[in-house]
Amino acid sequence: MRTISAHVLSAVVLVLSGAGAGARALDIHEELQMGWKMGLLPRQATQNLQTFTGNLGGVAASAITKSNDPSRPFEVDGDTFPDFATAAGRSCDNQKNKCSQAANNAATKFDVSKCDEQA
Repeated sequence: MRTISAHVLSAVVLVLSGAGAGARALDIHEELQMGWKMGLLPRQATQNLQTFTGNLGGVAASAITKSNDPSRPFEVDGDTFPDFATAAGRSCDNQKNKCSQAANNAATKFDVSKCDEQA
């Protein structure tokens, strides 16, 4: 029992002191390139990976989240994708289509071309 306590204490001290050669925080891009473990996202968090925050016509981009399928780990509006780029493309396409519908049907009209200009 004393040995386990000593190991736990050592681990806590190392973590709190920031020890470890080359220890640094990873950004989400690096984490996504590290590969999947048991079909879970890095940090095992359910989060929206979509970074586009525009909402022209009140239409936001669809969320990009994890799926439970390790071979198709990304999900957008119920559809799954094998890689982030494809999922992001679908999310953007869905947002652009909904933006165009809003431009054509909204009480406050705006040009559909504005939907194409979003970045």
